Amino acid sequence: MGRRENAAGIAVGAGASRCVAVLALCAGCLVGCGEGGGADSGAATAPAPATKFPVPDLDTAGPCLTPDERADIVTFRSGNGALLAGARFGTGDTGVVFVDMAGSSMCAWAAYARSLAGRGMAAFVIDLNGQGLSQPSDDFLEAPDYGADVAAAVEIFRDSGVRSIALAGASLGATAAVVAAADLGDGVTRVAELSGDASADGLDAMDAAGRLRVPLLCLAGSEDSGPADAAQRMCDAATSAPSNDVLIARDSILHGTHLLDQASNPDGEAVRARLDDFLTG
Repeated sequence: MGRRENAAGIAVGAGASRCVAVLALCAGCLVGCGEGGGADSGAATAPAPATKFPVPDLDTAGPCLTPDERADIVTFRSGNGALLAGARFGTGDTGVVFVDMAGSSMCAWAAYARSLAGRGMAAFVIDLNGQGLSQPSDDFLEAPDYGADVAAAVEIFRDSGVRSIALAGASLGATAAVVAAADLGDGVTRVAELSGDASADGLDAMDAAGRLRVPLLCLAGSEDSGPADAAQRMCDAATSAPSNDVLIARDSILHGTHLLDQASNPDGEAVRARLDDFLTG
């Protein structure tokens, strides 16, 4: 499976054996490709990447995705120049952008996003630049600018017709989500962070929390001491947010999306229910 890039500089994955109903980016919007090929049909091979790093091959998409989901992977350009990858689940005008954990990929959120889509919402799960299927930005090693990745994902999601967008991130993705939510202002409706750090890779979530004007939910495991402390501090700092709630899972060392695992987390059911209520409320 190769990459094709349209005139807007956005690429989509192409299935090898059928004209898949991929989410092609046409005139700046995510739309379904028809049986005879869409506006993207016959596009030339993607030009050289915008950064000095190579673009990961879409064929390396994780086993967490079904064949149809793999075919529907969308790639789009971040403000830092990197070509990012994301998978869309579900449809509707209300949705959530999910941001992956450090050293992880969109697989960290795929199962939860799939369940949310089953409840009538849209979900867009992205890989931050330099992770999973996303190309590193030029300054990836020094200043990866992950906030620009989240902002680009929100824009592309909104262009697809999703009007009410929440953010949810885990670990590094949580820190990036809080910063992006503050920078985007009323461009998002709410933000949930799971095991985020107060600061990481040039991101200052504490400063961002103080600038938030949307509801914030902070989740962490009690024995995951750094993120648990950061969760409390971030929510305490979010004095201008309409709500700023904290849930600390008792006796848990689990981190990020692992907090949602009901088999290994005694409070997994409570954490998942709280996140469900927050994102769908």
